[in-house]
Amino acid sequence: MGKLLVLDGGLGHLLKHCGVRVPNLPYDQQFLAGTLANETDPATVLKAHRAYIATGCQCITTNNFVATKYSLSKVQRRADAIKLSQLAGLLARQAVTASGLPVMVAGSLPPLQER
Repeated sequence: MGKLLVLDGGLGHLLKHCGVRVPNLPYDQQFLAGTLANETDPATVLKAHRAYIATGCQCITTNNFVATKYSLSKVQRRADAIKLSQLAGLLARQAVTASGLPVMVAGSLPPLQER
């Protein structure tokens, strides 16, 4: 049997649990709060990545699952999709570097209809 790789999970849910919210974001768009946190609350994103690393994850995913033009257009942030994805990668890399551990970073893709 091959080697097992431990991956993080549910980053958006963990960020919600950590209290990430975006004031004035409509209730039905709060799912975007986690992605917007790359910009509005990077310390909490780093904290979430560090928590996954501390539990033994060998690979963490970037916080950009809904950083798509489609999703962000719902809150007039369509033009920020690339910027928020770049921030997601930067924050994940920072968390890994700070840990000093050999943790990989994987990009995150949304459902394909949200390209």
